[in-house]
Amino acid sequence: MWEEDPEPSTTSHTGAKASKGRALKRPALMVMAGSSAGRIFPIQAEKVTVGRSKQAGFSLDDEGISRMHCGISFSEGSYVLSDLGSTNGTLVNGDPADRVPLRPGDRIQIGPVTVLQFDYYDEAEGGLVQKIYEAATRDLLTGALNRRAFDERLTAEVAYAVRHKAKLVAVAVEIDALDSVAQQYGHSSSDRVLSEVAASIASTLRGEDLFARVSGCKFVVLARGLSLRRGSKLTERIRKLVADRAFDKNGVSFQVSVSCGVAELAETGRNGAGAHLVALANERLKPAA
Repeated sequence: MWEEDPEPSTTSHTGAKASKGRALKRPALMVMAGSSAGRIFPIQAEKVTVGRSKQAGFSLDDEGISRMHCGISFSEGSYVLSDLGSTNGTLVNGDPADRVPLRPGDRIQIGPVTVLQFDYYDEAEGGLVQKIYEAATRDLLTGALNRRAFDERLTAEVAYAVRHKAKLVAVAVEIDALDSVAQQYGHSSSDRVLSEVAASIASTLRGEDLFARVSGCKFVVLARGLSLRRGSKLTERIRKLVADRAFDKNGVSFQVSVSCGVAELAETGRNGAGAHLVALANERLKPAA
């Protein structure tokens, strides 16, 4: 007596499903655990790859994930997961899997910490989950990563640099005299300064760089592949971008400056201590000349 008659449904050639009177649901992977927890990756092609490589369809850079870890393809009306010779293997619902059809709700583990869930989402559901993810990981005022998300990603970035013997720099940025801006022009003006300074910094970064607001007027950039010398050049670009931006309050123009400090992972001497790297960059904060 608690069951309703099933409604007819259809499945498209790319796996999307629709029920009578309901929105079209599309296949997707949701990250349940790992540094990208909460993200949704819509499956929009008949073949996608998941791995650490930037060339993977879904790129996840957690420890233990191979460059091309697994693939998902649409075949004979369903999606099939295939391990692509990964170092640590792929588990589906706790069982090792080389090739297995996926069902809604299946949990896929790749590496020691990353868990994905295969399911179908309509546009509203996917949008809501994405908004929840953004709210949990992004600073609402500036759009930069928040402190919690940054700390999680810091560990992954340091592990990547150590694993690949790659360079990594941290750039600490602090807006000078922001309290004075708030006192003289109001808190709405100081919020505007925070937002626009963040936009200026973000505009000069690459896609692989991380940018976070770690406290009231402090930001941190993590830049892969940069030496201390190139990191110093990045700080000069940031200083100039901020110095060249003018703000206006009731017809009165004013400008702000930033203090910057840079440190390279190789200087920490601790085989990849992320917290020490950021602390060293903060110790080197110097106001604009």
